[in-house]
Amino acid sequence: RALGKMWLQTERDLIRFNPTSDFWLDTSAFTGLLSQYRDVKRQGGEGLPFLETATALYREDFLSGFSVSDSAGFEEWQFFQTESLRREFAWALEKLVEEYEQRRQYALALPIARRWLTLDTLNETAHCSLMCLYAEMDDRAAAIRQYEACVQILKTELDVPPQPETKALYEQILRGEFRELDRVDAGNGDVAAEAVDDQGAKGEPDSLLEVFRLGERAE
Repeated sequence: RALGKMWLQTERDLIRFNPTSDFWLDTSAFTGLLSQYRDVKRQGGEGLPFLETATALYREDFLSGFSVSDSAGFEEWQFFQTESLRREFAWALEKLVEEYEQRRQYALALPIARRWLTLDTLNETAHCSLMCLYAEMDDRAAAIRQYEACVQILKTELDVPPQPETKALYEQILRGEFRELDRVDAGNGDVAAEAVDDQGAKGEPDSLLEVFRLGERAE
């Protein structure tokens, strides 16, 4: 009643926002910004501002701390909405790391990569992104510590070792090989070379993180 008929549509067993009313919804704004980013990137445009704004909107999980007692249907809907938005958020953070890294803005990429990892501490790609960023910032000790943290959590939670690509990246960082193309797995060399060629005028990848991602896409 306090909101009035302009904002809500009500029926006997249903209440919802009036989609034609003049309201702002953070989840709609978040997903809309990511759609704009995808559209702009497909057209070869500059999408960084969309990602920055979208990720700034995501402060907590969907309806965090809110529940409806004795409503299994609501709980199920809330769960899937939360998971869907978390996946979108993780994707947005990964893309934002890439955008900053391409601009060599490693100091901006670092906290974003850390935030990405907090969503799933078993995410080896996030661990490797942090390792690459530390290496690009000439902080080999931090890169090694990140690898050790990755090894520890995989052992503790899953009792498995890191993927071969993760170990290879670690060994390359140990050797100080931050710029050589042989960082890409030899078995994927031809595919990775094609991916490099596809960059056109950009030429060879010029960062450890970019080479690591070429190796991932080559699998």
